[in-house]
Amino acid sequence: MDYKFILFIFLAVILVSGGAYRFYAGGQEITAALFFIGAIGAMVFFGLRWFASGKTKGSVSSWPPAINYCPDFLTLAEVGGKKVCVDTIGIYKGGIRKWTGPTQTSQDYVFNLSADKSGKARVDALCAECARQRVSWEGVYDGSVCVGNEPPLPPSS
Repeated sequence: MDYKFILFIFLAVILVSGGAYRFYAGGQEITAALFFIGAIGAMVFFGLRWFASGKTKGSVSSWPPAINYCPDFLTLAEVGGKKVCVDTIGIYKGGIRKWTGPTQTSQDYVFNLSADKSGKARVDALCAECARQRVSWEGVYDGSVCVGNEPPLPPSS
């Protein structure tokens, strides 16, 4: 049993009953009732907020907890029968170019996911592609350093 929770309940009972009694003894019955209801509501709110049983601390063992299929702000698309990532909004200036349709298949418009490789070879290829296209990828490449996590492969069609 958590002693802080027991202390909280004890203090909440004293505060709620003492405050309501003080108003009631002063002849303010309606104020006592409103105080009692409001104080109970506040104690329940903060009790659930501070002592929720489903709260887990430190459950994430690595960061990021999930890695996207594509680099930051890029969209997964199928071009030429192959899954690639494309910049549909034109956010990256100077690297990958804005993609407007499936007719743009050159390496200037697509980000190769190196699905034919695995392990360290795939991570190295993805980091090199990130550097070449000047994109960042949470958990894989931060813009200057290869973090070294292997992202999941996109689902096949």
